[in-house]
Amino acid sequence: MEIILFSVACSVSAMKIISLEDHGFKSKHVAFYMRQQFIFEAAAKFCVEIATHQHGCSVLQRCISHSTGEYRENLVSEISRSGLILAQDAFGRNYVVQYILELQIPSAVSKLTSQFKGNYVHLAIQKFSSHVVEKCLAVLDGQIRSTIIRELISATHFEQLLQDPHANYVVQTALCVAEVCNLSLKL
Repeated sequence: MEIILFSVACSVSAMKIISLEDHGFKSKHVAFYMRQQFIFEAAAKFCVEIATHQHGCSVLQRCISHSTGEYRENLVSEISRSGLILAQDAFGRNYVVQYILELQIPSAVSKLTSQFKGNYVHLAIQKFSSHVVEKCLAVLDGQIRSTIIRELISATHFEQLLQDPHANYVVQTALCVAEVCNLSLKL
């Protein structure tokens, strides 16, 4: 209960402070700077708990976009460590994972794709994580795309993926990127 209350309080504080920056407020006060540090550290420490809060996804994305240096690295690293859990979240928290994929930070991409490897078929058939697989196909490099596509086409019942209400979009995206990237896949 304390963690949830802390997450909510942190979320509200982060939204207020970050929204000040969005409106052009640049404070030179040490207290403001220290509050930001506290928020970024807390966001990293409680990233999964914050992500499960109603507004947590937005807060985490804003913390990532407003943090720099070690604070950003730590935050992205902690979120990436829980990537498989967050990718499957039904309440939009998978958007944080998609956001990190778009940033294309090599260490984060490596953490995420190592968790996803062997799970792409399972992720593809779920409503929310299928968007994460599509994002991987859309923004990551050709070698990772090839790995994903090979895993998809190696599924024991590939034809079921084609008929699945979510996986069929993943397969369509795979076909598009395979054509664009001119990937040579051996069926």
